[in-house]
Amino acid sequence: MHSLRVYDVVPEHLARRAAYLGEHLALADAAVARGDLVLGSAPADPADGAVLLFRGPGPETAERFAQSDSYVRHGLVTA
Repeated sequence: MHSLRVYDVVPEHLARRAAYLGEHLALADAAVARGDLVLGSAPADPADGAVLLFRGPGPETAERFAQSDSYVRHGLVTA
């Protein structure tokens, strides 16, 4: 099963993201290595959101990722 997670960014996202980028990318890399994260993209430049495609038994794979994501935890995006 595939699940889609859409992130909306807060206005100050670009100014604040550097502090959390490493943790965010490490989480994404681990999800890719497990086969959970299939694709992630910010469809606009500058980023006004992101779309992440997950593979797993149900939507809980995408939900777990979002709950662990530093961008979500620190309020840079809403998921």
